[in-house]
Parts: sequence; structure tokens; C-alpha cells
Amino acid sequence: MLRRSTKLVLLLCLVFAFVPSIVTAQAEVPIDPAYNITLPDDWNWEYATPYAGFFLSGDDYTVYLVDPAELRAVVRYTTKATMEEVFRDAFAALYDGGLPPGARIEDLNVPGREGLVWSYTMDDNQVGLFMLILMSDESFGVFDVYADADVFDDPERELRDLILSFDNAESVETAVQAPAADSGEPCRVFTDQERTVALRVGPGENRTSVAFLPAGTEVDVTGINVSDDGTEWFQLDKAQAAPQSAASELWMRRGDAEEIGDCDSVGDAAAPPVIPIAVQPPTPAPGGGGGSEPQPPATGSVTPQTGRWTMTLDSVLNASCRGTQNFRLNTNEIYFALEWYDNFVTIVNGGISISGDFFARVPGTNTFNGSFTYDDGTNDQLQFNFSSPTLARGTIITNFTADDGTPCSGTVGFTFSH
Repeated sequence: MLRRSTKLVLLLCLVFAFVPSIVTAQAEVPIDPAYNITLPDDWNWEYATPYAGFFLSGDDYTVYLVDPAELRAVVRYTTKATMEEVFRDAFAALYDGGLPPGARIEDLNVPGREGLVWSYTMDDNQVGLFMLILMSDESFGVFDVYADADVFDDPERELRDLILSFDNAESVETAVQAPAADSGEPCRVFTDQERTVALRVGPGENRTSVAFLPAGTEVDVTGINVSDDGTEWFQLDKAQAAPQSAASELWMRRGDAEEIGDCDSVGDAAAPPVIPIAVQPPTPAPGGGGGSEPQPPATGSVTPQTGRWTMTLDSVLNASCRGTQNFRLNTNEIYFALEWYDNFVTIVNGGISISGDFFARVPGTNTFNGSFTYDDGTNDQLQFNFSSPTLARGTIITNFTADDGTPCSGTVGFTFSH
């Protein structure tokens, strides 16, 4: 995340110092009547006097909002101006000095809206995201959100409804008059962003991410599960979301993608258990009594670091089918994604646990073996060879079925990195 220049930081601190004390919650912000924004019930607003716009305040986030009418009063732009030109001019007009050299401007990641964003940090341990949002009438508004670093997470997702409500009034009225979400239309999810919405084998951040929601495809939601912390997870139609995935179920966090239809009436779905694995017991060390006690790691052996790891599959897989010789196959013809994120490694007696699945250490080595069996009967055999606490190479032996029904198996290498 980039850091703003000292000059800019000092100016922002000066601007925020003018924020009046927050009063009781008010639902309607008196922006230009041609535009609209709808605050959550527990949010407040204040004029940003002596500056243009308003300050909106929730429990964690504060937003500096400038509607298009006020923005046009301080930034002159024509229909020929690019969005980035308006972005830079708006920032320079509101914050003296403009963007620092090399500032990385990125696309707004809110389904259904267009815009640009720039992330920043300030010297008072605050983090922010400056957004220029395109309205339905082709004008622009500013939505600059910031919070303390320890609570700043993903405002594009967390404040999605607030951002969607910031538009010209006619567009918002049309949306309100459209068929209600509880019209009975099946719930579907959609994203136009590649590789942004993680699909997991179960509901929860602790479940392995095996694919991404395909961009440009509406996918049916088949169930919902609410985790202990209140997070909602959608169960998806696997044939639509990732037909090549070997996982028996696919889930995504609600709010990560655009919703279509009656998503508040989706039926409950039980969270699948962590699927048990079948591994060979550790081989007793020579001279041992053959007891069931796990063998300790050899002196000097590598102990993998706990935490989040990424598995990156090799692009080519070696395969064979019944009655055929070995052949090479693109890995993405078997696996939906070549990178699997959010693999949580913990150290357990006799081996390691990866997102709840046990892999036994081969005594006296830095090799760990295990298998993962899916509900449909297919399974993957995995072997990890650690060269350091943060890096391993390994292989996966996977079983799959060709289009004509012939059983096949394949072996693919991978890199496992912390």
C-alpha cells in the first residue's frame, strides 16, 4: 500500500481537524437533489465546512463525500476527459499537491459500478481509499473512506450498499421501482472481475480455496450457511461454478459478488464436515518396537512454518488412461485454477494439518504424505518435500474420468510457499 507525501498527510490532518462533533443519526444527507445516498441507520453525517461535501461516520469507517454538483464547482471537465484525468484533477482540487509520483490507480471493485480508486496510508496509523465513482448520468462523485489501520479491511465490500446507493436520484428511483428482491426469482451470483471471488470447499476462511467464481457467468445459489461469527456463506451449483473441480461442494462468502434475484430466501445448507483422510501410519524406525506412538522428527529436520500458504500447480500434468500410454495434459483441463490460496498450515503430532487435513511426516525426512478423498469417490494423493520452513515442492496424484467414461490418473507437480 502506498504512502502519501508528508505535505498531503499534513493537509488531510488539517481537513479532518475541522470535522464537527457527531450528532444524532440522520438518514438523509442533504446532497444535491439530483443525487442520492442512503445511510445505514447507525451512521451520522455532518457538513465538511469550510470544505465542499460531507463527512459520513459509522462505527469504524469515515467517508468524505463530494456529490457531482459540488465536484463540478471545483473541477472543470468535459465529456472528452478520461476517468483517470478527472480522478487526478479531483484529487488535486480537494487535496493540495495532487497524487504522489507513481501512485497506483486501480479499478473500483464494486459489482454494478464503475470508478477508480487509490489506496493510501497516513502518519497517524490511518488507512484510506480514495474513490472516484461514475454516476448513471455520466457525472462523477468522490467517496474517500478511511479508518484506523487495525479495523480497515475491505471497504469496497463492507460498504457496498452505501456505494451502490450513491447515484443520481432518477436511477435510484428506477431501481426502487424494479421488481423487489423477494419476487421469487432464483438467487444467482455474478462477477465481471477475473480471479477475485474465492470458491472454497466449505463455508469458512479456514476452508481451502480451490477456484474462483468465473467472470461473466451467472451461477445459481443452492444454499446458505451462517458461521459462528455471523458471516454468511453461499453454497453454489458446482456444475456452473467450477465443473472441472474435484471438490464435492463449492462455497463463497456472501457479499463478494453481485446478487441477482431473491437471495434473502435461500434455504439453509449444512456445512460439510472436514473430510477425513486415509494415510498410512508412520513406518517404525529400525529397531523400534512397532508401537503406535508417532515417531519424532529427525534432529535438524525442517519444521514448516504455521500460517497461510499458497499452492501453485505446474502448468503441465502427466496422465494415463486405461488402455493408453502416458500423455501430457494442460493442468487447467483437470483443475479449475492453478493457484490455491488460503491453505492454513498447523503443526500437529506426527505431521502437519493443512486446513484440517492431516499429512504424516515420513520419519527422519522432510517429506509429508497424505490423501484427500472427495464425496464422489475420487481422491488426490499428495506428497510434500520441504526444503525450508517456508518452501516445499511436491506432487499430486489425481484420479479423473475422460469424456468417454474411461478412468484416468494424472501426476502434477506443485510449489507450496508461505
